[in-house]
Amino acid sequence: MNKSEMLLNGLLGLVALVLVGALAFLYDKTQAVDLREQNEILGLLRELKEIDGRWDVDVLRARLETGPTELPAINRTAAASRALQGLSAAAQHTQSAALSSGLAELSKGMLQKAELVEKFKAENRDARRALQAARAGAGELGSHAAELRRNDPRQRERMAALEATLNQLAASAPQYYWLAQDAQRRGVEAAVSELLALSVGLPDTLRDQAAQTHAAGQALLKSRPAEQALANKLAFLTSGPRLDTLTFSFNRELEATLQDKERFRVYLIAYAGALLILLAYLGARLKAANVSLEHRVQERTRELSDALKHLKESEAQ
Repeated sequence: MNKSEMLLNGLLGLVALVLVGALAFLYDKTQAVDLREQNEILGLLRELKEIDGRWDVDVLRARLETGPTELPAINRTAAASRALQGLSAAAQHTQSAALSSGLAELSKGMLQKAELVEKFKAENRDARRALQAARAGAGELGSHAAELRRNDPRQRERMAALEATLNQLAASAPQYYWLAQDAQRRGVEAAVSELLALSVGLPDTLRDQAAQTHAAGQALLKSRPAEQALANKLAFLTSGPRLDTLTFSFNRELEATLQDKERFRVYLIAYAGALLILLAYLGARLKAANVSLEHRVQERTRELSDALKHLKESEAQ
């Protein structure tokens, strides 16, 4: 084998390697997307949005209810943390730019809201209990004061003032719980302050009731502003729009990936068809070359036979 034939064979081998590599590249681009993992990510995003909505409903319901029923003891914070951990693990296996870039901000917002919701639940529980205690204490103490006013003429004027103070507390406490405005707050402050002054000299039982009612009023004055401040923060802290944007971007990426797979599938079919045509052409050329070679061999064989025959005739002469 001469040098030119070696170069030709090497070039043909390189071309064949390039063609096979292109075929392998196109085949790899057409591999199916793991939709199970994608659906798991979408499911976790939907779960987080549901948790975010449930938090908003819990806060709204707590603001509207005044009965003794408290917020449910469902630990939505743990569920949100598990969902965020699942997204973090999925982000390490999927090539989603939207998920990788938006997950940190989403996690920060969800965990911040979870913390505020837990604080709100605690303040709401304290404020509601304080309201119930203040109203119950005012009602019970007012009944005792009315009875003492009727039975003891010496205490009539003082008990009448105590009854008026308790009525003021019973009326202003719910108003302050609902509205949390300065006018209602001043009413509660005045009532609890007057109650403390009027309880001096009362029998021990009534004085203890007055002290408990006074403590409940003070607790309401402390918890209600903290609850209101947390509710105001939560009103502007929602992850719903961020979750919608992330879900939309992730779906767009998935759709673009599926379109790329379909496009490369078309490329693969066209490339495979071109390779088949090329192979058929090369096969036909090779067959023609073999036929031509056979003819040349036969012709050469005839020429050698004729030459040998002439040589023998020459020798015989």
